[in-house]
Amino acid sequence: MKGCIFIILLEVGSCLSLAQSGSIAIISTKNGVSTVFKESVMIDPKEKTAKTRTDVGQRRNKLEFMKLSHLKSVIRSTFLPVGYPSKTPSGYLSFSIWSWIQDISTQLRAILATQKVLEGVGVGRDGATALSATLNFILRDGCGSASTLLFTALKAEKFRVDVKKWRLFADIMNDVGITLEVVATLFRRELFLPMICVGNMFKAICGVAAGACNAKISLHWSKGSDISDINAKFGAQHTVTGSLGLVFAAIFAKYVSSIRSSSLLILYILLTTIHVYANIRCMRLVSFDYLNTDRLNAVCEGFLERIKLGESLGNILVETPKAISSTECLFFKPKFEKIKMGISFHDLVIKCKLKESQISKVVTSLQQNGYAAESCGERIGIVIAQDAKSWQKVKAYFHALLLQKLVETDEALEGKMVLNDTVTKIVEHLWPYLERSIVKSGWKIEETELATYGYEIRIENLVNCTLLN
Repeated sequence: MKGCIFIILLEVGSCLSLAQSGSIAIISTKNGVSTVFKESVMIDPKEKTAKTRTDVGQRRNKLEFMKLSHLKSVIRSTFLPVGYPSKTPSGYLSFSIWSWIQDISTQLRAILATQKVLEGVGVGRDGATALSATLNFILRDGCGSASTLLFTALKAEKFRVDVKKWRLFADIMNDVGITLEVVATLFRRELFLPMICVGNMFKAICGVAAGACNAKISLHWSKGSDISDINAKFGAQHTVTGSLGLVFAAIFAKYVSSIRSSSLLILYILLTTIHVYANIRCMRLVSFDYLNTDRLNAVCEGFLERIKLGESLGNILVETPKAISSTECLFFKPKFEKIKMGISFHDLVIKCKLKESQISKVVTSLQQNGYAAESCGERIGIVIAQDAKSWQKVKAYFHALLLQKLVETDEALEGKMVLNDTVTKIVEHLWPYLERSIVKSGWKIEETELATYGYEIRIENLVNCTLLN
């Protein structure tokens, strides 16, 4: 039977000193519930015969549905993936609980937003018509659809690089959209429609980003399990939280009209804060084992820091995926981009002002290493070969990081070629130790999602032919 584990135990002992006995116990486990089948064997040495006795510890009958163990099994099979907790990454249940808290807080605020929008379109007001309300909703939904298409076109390829940041960004956009709908009635009437339209645009952006990121998060939780089973269980969980949210929302909507505006505002801010905090806790529990730019930067910086502390290269271990997930930044921050990865060959030559001899070295590096890195003032430019492997991209970033540090600190080295030759020797010496440390700490170096400009370099040999008459 699928999902069952069979354990066979054999015990042999004595029975009174006149006969020998043995017993076997077969334990079937599914969804955390065990069924025990026992069989005892008694051997009479005089008669040389064996007598067996079978004991079924748990039988299938009509009363099985009333048993607590069966109820537990049904709940587990409905809401938890097959093989939980042994076959799912740690933190799954905590992630689900915080996700439930998010859903309920969102539904409570959505009820308040819906009430305010209905008030704004004229429900309960003399002179309001169904046609005007319908046109308002059509315009609002149209703005949401337009923002969905625009945001998808602009940002779809960036979601894979920073899944956790974009997932948190999505929920913040949803919070902004709900807030605009809630406060729209506090402004002049002519501003109501633009505000709910903009609010729906923010909510549409949330739908795009959250949908894209949830797929990657589900893949993380499906390690050792089945992605379809994970998605089905997430759906069941959201169905229950949705039902609970409707009950709470109905109670909330009944009393919201009698709550003072100041108290209502405090309650709304509290629910929004809970929502953001729950999302942060969810993202902290997701420990991706592939390297993106932020995680790779943290790993490389930690490796170099341990070298400075005097640790032996062979004993250095970088931080694990779980350790990085508890400290990595979850918000987008404005920052000066010091390493530009995956730029075009033309940009590298022009912006780094490469000479002919340097261009020749770049081409050689692309052919041999799959990448080339050059200093362009305070920035480092990296070109990536079309057939470069993931580990070569990791090595390219490590090379660029070392080069950037030397450009900032070592003023004694003059000339780009001398500087880059020095860094290349250092990288070739350190890379085997860094690669070993990365793999040993649990990172999948063959899978990376580094932020790049998207250019891949292909080198072709051109042959000049002369047509002879």
